[in-house]
Amino acid sequence: MAHGPAIWLPFIQPFGTVVLGVGAAAIALRQWITAHDKLRLELFDKRVANFNSLMHFFDTYRTGGGLELQSIKSLDTLILGASLLFGDDMNNLIVAARQCIKTMPQRHSDPANSVTFNKLSREVDNLQFKMRDVLKKYAGMSRVR
Repeated sequence: MAHGPAIWLPFIQPFGTVVLGVGAAAIALRQWITAHDKLRLELFDKRVANFNSLMHFFDTYRTGGGLELQSIKSLDTLILGASLLFGDDMNNLIVAARQCIKTMPQRHSDPANSVTFNKLSREVDNLQFKMRDVLKKYAGMSRVR
C-alpha cells in the first residue's frame, strides 16, 4: 500500500479542476458585466452629445432668427443621429421642433412675422422641455450597477 500524496491525488484533482473552472467563470462574468456597463455609458454619452447639439442648434436659430441650407443639412444630420440613438418618443418631438423651425419666419422682418416667430419660438421651447424630460428616461436606462 502506497502512502503520501499519491493516494489522495486522484481524489483531489477533480475538485481542483472544478474550483479553477468556477474561478474562470466568475472572471468571465465580471468581464461581461464590465463590457455591458461600458457600452451603456458610451451610448449615453452619444445620446447626450446629440441632444446637446440639437438644443444648441434650436437655441442658436431662435436667437439668430435665420436658417440657411447648411444649417438645414446639419440639422438633418443631427436628426438622423437621434433616430439611431433614441426611440420614437424623442424622435417625434425632434421632428415637431424641426417643422416649427422650418416654418418660422425671419425674426427681423415685419411685425406680423415677429408674432409668428414668437409663437413658434415658444412652441420650440415647450418641445425642448419635453425633450429634456424624455432624456431623463434614457439617463435612467444608462445607469450601471
